Amino acid sequence: MIKKLLLGTLCIAQFSLIAAHDLKQTTNFTDDNGTGYFQNVPKTVIIKTKKFKVRIDKQPNGNYLYQSWGANTKITAKPSMIISNGELIPDGVGWKLLF
Repeated sequence: MIKKLLLGTLCIAQFSLIAAHDLKQTTNFTDDNGTGYFQNVPKTVIIKTKKFKVRIDKQPNGNYLYQSWGANTKITAKPSMIISNGELIPDGVGWKLLF
């Protein structure tokens, strides 16, 4: 009985080590150019703060359009600031994006 129990635990341990070894070899957390996985930026981002509403759109030419309104202004109204031909600058490990 004890021999069967020990043999069973040894087999489970061996299978776990083999599975962990295979997982380590097949897991690749970087893409071809070595930059790592990067979160895709959506076509339109709307950010609301206490003072402003900001909309950032990706244009067909690849540049970005920045528009901002006051916090109490509707987004359908004319923006108080427009910046066109912006570019995306990734900063840090992928969570901080500059436009």
